[in-house]
Amino acid sequence: MWEQHFEFMNIKITMYQLMLLVAIVSLILGYFLAFLPKRAGRGDYPKQSVEKERIISNAAFMKGLNYILSDKRDEAIEEFSRAVAQDTQTVESYMALGNLFRSKGEFERAIRIRQSLILRPHLDAKIKLQALYDLGLDYRMAGLFDRAIKSFNDVLAEDSGHAEAYRQLVQIYEETRDWKQAFQTWQKLAKLTGNEPKNVMAHYHVEMGKVHFEKGELSPARGAYKKALSLDSSCVDAYLHLGDLLLKDKKPKKAINVWRKIIEVAPEMTFLVFGRLARVYSELADLKPVEDFLNECAAKEKDPLARLALGRMFLESGNQPRALDEFRKALELDSGLLEIHRELGLLLLSLENADETLEAYRDLLDHLTPLGADFQCAKCGFESQKLMWRCLQCQEWDTMALHRRKPVLLSLKKSDSEVVPNSEKNQGDRS
Repeated sequence: MWEQHFEFMNIKITMYQLMLLVAIVSLILGYFLAFLPKRAGRGDYPKQSVEKERIISNAAFMKGLNYILSDKRDEAIEEFSRAVAQDTQTVESYMALGNLFRSKGEFERAIRIRQSLILRPHLDAKIKLQALYDLGLDYRMAGLFDRAIKSFNDVLAEDSGHAEAYRQLVQIYEETRDWKQAFQTWQKLAKLTGNEPKNVMAHYHVEMGKVHFEKGELSPARGAYKKALSLDSSCVDAYLHLGDLLLKDKKPKKAINVWRKIIEVAPEMTFLVFGRLARVYSELADLKPVEDFLNECAAKEKDPLARLALGRMFLESGNQPRALDEFRKALELDSGLLEIHRELGLLLLSLENADETLEAYRDLLDHLTPLGADFQCAKCGFESQKLMWRCLQCQEWDTMALHRRKPVLLSLKKSDSEVVPNSEKNQGDRS
């Protein structure tokens, strides 16, 4: 996104350059307009106007802007530093300089600039608030999450309606996996914006439930999953883990009934259940509930993965003819799914059917194509080989969907269908 080019005054600039320029110009105009009403009634407007014209006409400051447009950050830093040296009262130059240091990853220098601004006596309240917010951004980018949280809370103490500070806090709590704080902060933000994303809040409760589950705290985990479903009845992750909990609690039939709900709310996601069903085999003397579930999936969605899972179930129970039949039905639905070819070939080899094995192998070669990404974000196009409930690139929830080919998530020994909200667990500096 930041490398996208735009035409501005017959000059090609990137999105990053445009945003930085807008921020600087906004600071200059905001600073000027903040003083205009105060000065107008006291007869000293001309003096203030002359002072602002002097700032804007400062050669070093203007050169710095030109270098930003040319994406020459080092030269821009040099010019803004010169502008600051010529006039230590030019707040705009300090703000621009801090933003440039942050963009280059020089967070310590950016932080020092914000701190020096905040400590200035008689600093305009709006400028101080912006400096506090920018300081929070500096800390967050540097991985100093505790300090970033304090800065954004300082912003909210001065302006309780600062929506962007709330958004930054939400993202920090997500990155540090503090799901309770993320939920509570989203509630406050929702009161400001009127936008309450039930699906996101449901995911927070699922993540809280997972923490309890890992600790063996089944009762609070169950409560968290049910709370998630009360917020969003289509939350697939909640159904998956509530079923896991019931299975751990030696209630396999109830687990299947919970997973069956996914067929209604998100039939395209039922493949996530198939690996889990393999763990049910050892818990049930009668596999009919599993067979009924998979048949329902296969019939409703014409899902080859459901047929594949059925075949594996029959194979596990020693019914090779039924397994062979299901594998063939799966290939009729999707002849390009490599895992079906693999299972069919292994079964044919075990049956010592050389002719049919050779034919199956020849058919596999005909359908063999390079593999692509398993999942893709519907919003930004980010691709991943693992399903994430939250996109790594655009940070949106519930936007990842199947793409190009379906993943193999049908292990009989363990569930490979575990998905995470974000594959990178940014812990950061908690100092």
